[in-house]
Amino acid sequence: MSKGNPFLALRVSPDTLARLRVVSEQCGRAVSDTAREALVRGLQAEDGNTAVVSALLDDRRRLAAQPASRTRKPTRHQRAAAATTELRQLLDEYSDWLGSLPDFAEGTATAAKLEAAIEALEAALEALEELDLPRGYGRD
Repeated sequence: MSKGNPFLALRVSPDTLARLRVVSEQCGRAVSDTAREALVRGLQAEDGNTAVVSALLDDRRRLAAQPASRTRKPTRHQRAAAATTELRQLLDEYSDWLGSLPDFAEGTATAAKLEAAIEALEAALEALEELDLPRGYGRD
């Protein structure tokens, strides 16, 4: 028998897995052994173990009937807007950090790094906001 998780091949839902556990406990076997045996047998019932096979088949049919979910990739403009928003948030966080430094920390290496980071983020944000990105395919 092949090793591995037979549930990955079947894409078994949690409720079917629960039913499979119950049937496996009644038979006195491990869940993976019961499922693996059902796979090896080609999902044909033997030994009166029809509950396992029917649960697996029902689950496979239900999952096969579901449409595949598709997520759309964000457009370049959406990604550029997200980058601008992220830069603004970083700039705000570093500005707040610099503003909350105690008086004795002024002039330290940390304060100098924070000031340099704020200046670089401001320059990057300004450059990104000035970009006039093409939309493509005649939508400029």
